[in-house]
Amino acid sequence: CICRLPERPETQVQTQHVNKTLQPEWNEEHVMRNYAEGENLEFLVMDYDKGSDADLLGQVVLECKEFDREGGFVGSLALTDCGKGFAATLRVQVEVVRFTPDPPISQFGSRLQVTMQSAKGLRAADWSIGGGRSDPFCTCEVEGKPHIKLETNYIDKTLEPVWDEVHEIPNYEYGDCLVFRVYDHDRGSDADLLGRSIVLDGTDFDRDGGFDDELKLLECGVGNNATLKVKIEILPPLMPDAPPVSQPGSRLS
Repeated sequence: CICRLPERPETQVQTQHVNKTLQPEWNEEHVMRNYAEGENLEFLVMDYDKGSDADLLGQVVLECKEFDREGGFVGSLALTDCGKGFAATLRVQVEVVRFTPDPPISQFGSRLQVTMQSAKGLRAADWSIGGGRSDPFCTCEVEGKPHIKLETNYIDKTLEPVWDEVHEIPNYEYGDCLVFRVYDHDRGSDADLLGRSIVLDGTDFDRDGGFDDELKLLECGVGNNATLKVKIEILPPLMPDAPPVSQPGSRLS
């Protein structure tokens, strides 16, 4: 099952697929960030097909007035486009959770220490007699600042890479947002995208304790539930602010 805000496809979350059943039970909980008042939710139930596009089994839109209220929404929804003569339903629970961010700890000249640790559940980009593998590497970029890009080494033939590489971004500015992407390294051709994270903003890491958790990857292949583990910490400026010592008539030596 896929859930997303129709006007913002990057918010998409999806369950794992359940084999050979017409009455699947997922019981999975997902978090959709930065919800804005007035946005509806779209649900799509898909049939997972390894190696080909997923087939639509049914869909439904849940209007915001049904869940953006005290107690949220719990119930069954009638699916459309589910096949002639079928009366399929989808049971969901949706709750709007109020969020108060922690106060930021950064200051002018602060740095970001970014550790790209590991990934799991990646799709296979390369196939051979021994099975499917990828040669994954990870990047971290500051949105709107294309000149800032961190990148790990690639690891040969694995779907669960462990990089444990520590990188630093100097001169962090409050409001800078980070996005992570995992690629398959291909010598002599463009790298293939294996998945990307949601956009992390300062409320996620510019706080005491920083950010140390797994991120669900988007665009990671139908039926895949890939994750990326990262750690982000705010570091103090290399030269902290200090009051000036000059006075009229001072000299430099």
